[in-house]
Parts: sequence; structure tokens; C-alpha cells
Amino acid sequence: MMKITPLWKISLRPDTQNAAIWINALLMLVGLFFLHWSPASVLTAYFFETIIIGLIHVVKMLTVLFWGKEQKAIPPNKRTNEHHGASILFFIAHYFFFVFVQSVFMFLLLQGEVQGVKDSFKVWNNYVTLLQHTDTQQAVALIFFTNIVLAMRQFFIPGKYHMYTLPGMFMQPYVRIIIQQFVVIVSGFFMFINGAIVAAVLLIIIRLYIDLFLFAAANKKENREALLNVLTKKQDDKTKAKTKDMLRGMLDD
Repeated sequence: MMKITPLWKISLRPDTQNAAIWINALLMLVGLFFLHWSPASVLTAYFFETIIIGLIHVVKMLTVLFWGKEQKAIPPNKRTNEHHGASILFFIAHYFFFVFVQSVFMFLLLQGEVQGVKDSFKVWNNYVTLLQHTDTQQAVALIFFTNIVLAMRQFFIPGKYHMYTLPGMFMQPYVRIIIQQFVVIVSGFFMFINGAIVAAVLLIIIRLYIDLFLFAAANKKENREALLNVLTKKQDDKTKAKTKDMLRGMLDD
């Protein structure tokens, strides 16, 4: 029987596996204090990360579709619409509509605070405007590089795409982005008042903790089970089993 690690004992200290997450947070702090990034650039970069995660996930799904052994092992007569490339198009539509809604909220925060951001519903124009700022370009580039490194190390290089089918991948990005973007939106309310630099630092630190925690849960089975036990503690046995099955798929990224 597997020994479940208590949730509070899950180690978040730096190691070779989570090094990219730690380095990303440290470089964000360096940019904020030594490269004179604005707090708004940090907020914007974390919103851009939602787009980056989605694009990388589309590449993951395409890799599973064309080269994944588990995907190819499904008999043709048992493949539903979820097992075909159309599911990737549905994911793109579903996910990026979610991004659009989040972006509208972000631009409501930035409207009147960042030059050029005027109408929160003009999402594309606002993103183009934000990317004209050097500090935002640097912060987004850092976020992009970190996510590429994590995807290569955790998914592509070890051949993890052979273990998945398309239906099992559909919801994977959502746990991480829902939690992290909630934190970003809440932090955004404090970003344009006195002490905005403090809000930006807290955002980086909280995001670091969330990323490390979810990374630990996704990459070690006993950590994942400890988290699931806490999340389903007050549910009855039948509901608990269904919830755990759903969350395992979403955490096993």
C-alpha cells in the first residue's frame, strides 16, 4: 500500500527537477528591482503565460495525435470524436475563449493605468500595445522560456506523449491556470496603489509557491494523492472517487 505524504510535508525546496521554476521567480525579482520593470509588466507577463501554456498544450496534443503510442493503440472502431484531431480544434476554441474572458478582466485593471489600454474588450489591440513596452517584452520572454524548458524536460524529452490519449489531455492545463490567474487578478487590485512594488513581489512569491506545489503534485504520486485527499476530505465515497479521477487527469501534466 502506498504511503501518503502529509500535505504539509511536501518538499518545495530547489532541486534539479524544479530548478526552472525557482530560476524564473528569481529572474522576475531581478527584473523588478534591477532592470526597473514596472509592477504592471509582471502582472501582464503572468497573464501572457495563460496564452503560452495553451499554445504549448496544443503542440503536446498534436504530438500525441501523430506520434503517441497510447493514442495509436486505440482500435479505429473504438475511437470517438474525442480521439480525433477535431478535439484539438475544440480545445483551442474552448481554451482561448477562456483566455479572452480573463483578458477582459485584466484590461479592466490596466485601463487608465497603462498608456494605450482604453477598451477592455479590444483584447488583441491591448496585447499588441502592452508588447511595445520593453519591460513587458523581457518579462514575457522569461515566462515563455521557462514554460518551454519545463515542457521539454517533463513531456517531450522523456517521451511522456506516448502515455496519453487526447481525451485525457483536454482538461490538463485548467487547474494550474485557474488557480494562478485568480491570484494574479486579486493581486492586480493592489498593483496600482501605493506599494505596488510590494504587490508585485508578493505576486511573484505566491506564484512561485503555487507552481512548486502543483509541480510536486504532478510529478510524484504520493504528493498528488495527499493533495487529492485534502481536496475531497468532506465528500462522500462515491463523489470522492469521481473527483479524484478527474483531478488526477488534470494534475498529471
